[in-house]
Amino acid sequence: MRLKSLELQGFKSFPDKTLLSFPHPITAIVGPNGSGKSNLSDAIRWVLGEQSARSLRGGKMEDVIFGGAQDRRRQGFAQVTLTLEQCQDLLPDGGQEVAVTRRYYRSGESEYAINGTAVRLRDVNELFMDTGLGQEGYALIGQGKIDEILSAKSTQRREIFEEAAGISHCRHQKEETQRKLERTQENLLRIGDKLEELELQRTPLQAQAEQAQTYLALREELRVLEISLWMDQLDQQRAKSAALEKDLATARQELESCSVQADQLYAKGETLLQQLRDQQAQAEALRAQFQDNEAQLRDNRQRVELLRDRVRANEAGAQRTQADLAQQQSRRQALEADLARQQAQLTQLRAQEDALQTRMEAVRKDLEDTREQLRQADSAWQAALRRDREELAECRRREREAEEAWMALRMQEHTLGSRAKLLEEMAQHYEGYGKGVKTAMEEVRRGNLRGVFGPVGELFRVSPRDTVALETALGGAMQNLLVEDEQAGKAVLRLVKQREGGRVTCLPLTALRPAVLREEGLEREPGYLAVAAELVSCEEVLRPAVNALLGRTV
Repeated sequence: MRLKSLELQGFKSFPDKTLLSFPHPITAIVGPNGSGKSNLSDAIRWVLGEQSARSLRGGKMEDVIFGGAQDRRRQGFAQVTLTLEQCQDLLPDGGQEVAVTRRYYRSGESEYAINGTAVRLRDVNELFMDTGLGQEGYALIGQGKIDEILSAKSTQRREIFEEAAGISHCRHQKEETQRKLERTQENLLRIGDKLEELELQRTPLQAQAEQAQTYLALREELRVLEISLWMDQLDQQRAKSAALEKDLATARQELESCSVQADQLYAKGETLLQQLRDQQAQAEALRAQFQDNEAQLRDNRQRVELLRDRVRANEAGAQRTQADLAQQQSRRQALEADLARQQAQLTQLRAQEDALQTRMEAVRKDLEDTREQLRQADSAWQAALRRDREELAECRRREREAEEAWMALRMQEHTLGSRAKLLEEMAQHYEGYGKGVKTAMEEVRRGNLRGVFGPVGELFRVSPRDTVALETALGGAMQNLLVEDEQAGKAVLRLVKQREGGRVTCLPLTALRPAVLREEGLEREPGYLAVAAELVSCEEVLRPAVNALLGRTV
């Protein structure tokens, strides 16, 4: 095994990436004081896992990072890569070269790599164990190291001899095995104590478990029945509401149709009334004309009577003047001619009277027909008006029924709201949870406890479809209390014990580890929905609890 190269970047006085190659078997580094010779030795010691800042001639580990100069900014990290060749005995694959890299940041983070693969410091120490290059090796001997070895105790010198003999690896394995055995013995003692404690708690816990199972079964049955009842009532009310809304819409449409028909009938009635008024005006005009004709007929009759009187007077005069007939022959002829004209006029007046009588009869008949049409139109209008009023009354009755149904729905909504308020109050008082959970949450409400989030059953929320599946998956864990850390859990247990509030189980978030489902291909199985943790909604700080309790539940 031989040193091939050393690459530095940001380490002490080497801010830039610097590669030092050692091609010859014997190499010496010379230079004036302060040129960085000791820094190269410190770099080799540091990359091999040195953890003491004093051994690197510094006050703290951050001092190995280049701190800056007048014209150079300080670096954010330090990195050193040590390359060794002829190392076929170190690597399992028999490789010829080993490149060990260490990087340290100002934030305190440190990284190690072997041949570019990230490893632990322990892996680096085990790699160079029994080679003389380890932390307890003899390959790096600095100033005063010989005196320190000579003045060291026998146990310290023994470590150097074991390293040189190549058996330090076995000693480390023995010490690690002994430490593991001691830890195992301690764990067995703690497990025995825990088993004894659990054995004392088993009998009351079995009784409580049976009661809890009975309660959970009854509560589940009650919840299923209540949900079924509520769903049935809700479906019925929805159906009734839909039917009533449909009836109300139909009634409104019919009411609008009746209103339109009523408006049309009112308009038609107004038209018929106007026609009736026009016909009455025509009848009045005909009656006035008839009266004028009757007056004219009376005048003509009076004329006829006068003419007849005159005829009679003329006949009397003719008789009186019979004796004077001869003398008044000419006058007689004139009178006869006048009489003939008067008779012609009388005949004409009688013809006019007959024509007027005929016309008056026709007018009377037309008037009677008009009055009959008016009576029929009025009867039809009255019948249509009665039908419209009946339809309007029916629409109002349906509207009243719809309003009554709406009021019933409002009352039922109020009833369901009261029931929801009752369930909310039960949730606030943690009904259904154990006495210990109630006692702890009451103290949290009073401000006597800090760091308590609440019971699992209250903090985990899922859709109504997945509620039963969640309760089945969690089981008794729904009664557990989620707390921030172990101190908060111990405070809850002490306070519940002081109050004699029963038993309670606390789950510290800092102690929970996520459960990961590693089985592949489950999502292709029939009936697969999702991992239970993916269906739960909660506050982001509680997500580790969800993953720990339901991360492997499908």
